[in-house]
Amino acid sequence: MKLKAIAIALGVAAVSFAHADVNSQLSSLQAQVNQLQSQVSSMGSSGSSMSGVVGLNSALSMQMMDNQSGVGKELNLLTARQNGMNQMLTLGGYAQGDAVYDNTNTKVGSTGIFINPGIATNAVTQNSNDATRLFLTDASLSTTVALGSWVTGYIQIGQSNVGEGTATTSFGIQDGYLVFGNLAQMPVYAFAGNKDIDFGNFSTVDIYNQPLSRTLFQAHGNTAGVGVNAYGFNAVISAMNGGNQNTSGNQVSVGSNYQFANMQTDNNSNINNFAANLSYGMTNGAISWDVGAGYLNGSAFLNNTTSSSHATGETNGAWDVNGKVSAYGFDLLGEYVSTVSNTYASTHAFGGTTAQDASAWDVGADYNFPVMGFKSVVNADYSGASVANNNNGGGNQYVIGYRVEAVNNVWGGLEYAYTTGVANYLSGVAGATSLSSVTIPATNGNKVHNSTVALDITAAF
Repeated sequence: MKLKAIAIALGVAAVSFAHADVNSQLSSLQAQVNQLQSQVSSMGSSGSSMSGVVGLNSALSMQMMDNQSGVGKELNLLTARQNGMNQMLTLGGYAQGDAVYDNTNTKVGSTGIFINPGIATNAVTQNSNDATRLFLTDASLSTTVALGSWVTGYIQIGQSNVGEGTATTSFGIQDGYLVFGNLAQMPVYAFAGNKDIDFGNFSTVDIYNQPLSRTLFQAHGNTAGVGVNAYGFNAVISAMNGGNQNTSGNQVSVGSNYQFANMQTDNNSNINNFAANLSYGMTNGAISWDVGAGYLNGSAFLNNTTSSSHATGETNGAWDVNGKVSAYGFDLLGEYVSTVSNTYASTHAFGGTTAQDASAWDVGADYNFPVMGFKSVVNADYSGASVANNNNGGGNQYVIGYRVEAVNNVWGGLEYAYTTGVANYLSGVAGATSLSSVTIPATNGNKVHNSTVALDITAAF
């Protein structure tokens, strides 16, 4: 009986020890699984990093390279650093492809191209009034470098409208600059390099097109400046080179769009172009808003009050006011920009021979909502421009679109743009992508009505 009791006790002890050993092994395995899951989750996130050296941040890529972003992108970098993006290298990429259909109410002459607000430019044969084309409209790569906790470098290379000669930017550096600052410790920051100029806002609800205000006034070039960001305020003062920066060698890419640097002064031997920009905004739960104002000394439109010759005009400033409200998925924005003094602008756009202020404006709205669990957005926008007071009402552009995130960081969409008064009908129809260099007689520009449909797919990493 004692032997039986001893045997039972030994059996229970053996089972207990075995059970304890199994539990120990399971706990060890669970710890390893948790560690691996944490690593996999980190690598799969939009701000992932590999050993703290190289990472990806798709959200930042969209902020820096998507068509809807405005100026002042150095703040995107500083905010990302403040939110923990401190690996040495952060890589990014953005690609956009489109199937484009164009139609005009007037047949295009020989060597003509259809007007397009920015997606691409459809070359057509003589006496045609519609065209279709496939475009690789944008291909860009970026690298953000964390040089310690106070210096951030950004470089973006790429090409817009790849392979389409009339509206193609050369492959190369689109942006390259350094930002000095650490918003977690000091509200003051500085920057130097080639980038968008801190003047105005120029963000848009257009998912692929660009408003006429951006086409005519958003500036880009070599710049250095200093800013302050605190308590909802952001103020920036920057300086740029003087002279004519709207030549054929100064086309720049804004998203998939193609435009000129939009800066010019009457003296090219000095740093005599400068800009000042101020904005203030607040966020309260699901509601946020901001308002802004800016000044640019040396817009693309020289002061030609005494001469019809664009080359002999003097420096003409431009001023800008803008605002945006976001609430419960809705966004509403508006912007107005104008030169300070009159300009004949006979070599810019919309034609005319009577001096007046050059101005442009934009009003847009969108709504973000889920569809079967997928992020989606619908947008509507109106932008206009007036450069000469006898051009029958100036230029107008109407845009509507829809976009859905089919898979993570891959968007598909459809956008329609209708324009009036922005075309030259002499030997052909020139597009808004070249507004800064074409002559558009007042008697013809407003008679050309153009429709553009773009079926698009966009991906970012």
